[in-house]
Amino acid sequence: MPDEISRLRQLLARAEGRRKDAITRLLALRTRLLRGSLGERGKRCGNPNCRCARGELHRSHYLSASVDGRTRQVHVPAEQLDRVRRAAEAWHLFQGERSAVRDLADEEDRLLEQLALALLDSWPEESPLPPPGRRGRKPKDPKEGGGGPT
Repeated sequence: MPDEISRLRQLLARAEGRRKDAITRLLALRTRLLRGSLGERGKRCGNPNCRCARGELHRSHYLSASVDGRTRQVHVPAEQLDRVRRAAEAWHLFQGERSAVRDLADEEDRLLEQLALALLDSWPEESPLPPPGRRGRKPKDPKEGGGGPT
């Protein structure tokens, strides 16, 4: 039992360190964010003497994001392209780190639950109280600790 408690404490400390690192990366972001993805499209203008008639299409860029369940696209002028690209990439980076923080917090919660059960004494000896039922949010993976509240 002491080996299990030590293992759980080590796992919890590692998860806490990874979560703190992810939060530090989030705090280090110094650029503005733009929700969406940057896209590029090519089109022909219709002029038979234009380069696009030979296959060199006119390029334009757009920012695409979901609004009320529908995809919306906004044209990005060439002079704003670098700024929009950096801000959209920062948005995706931020969302990835944010998701990692949530997942690590769930992992810490699961490890804390296991540690509490490993540290739990039963009392009174002749007829001990049962361990507590699971409370709070359901684990993401049912294989990792059962279902919902009991």
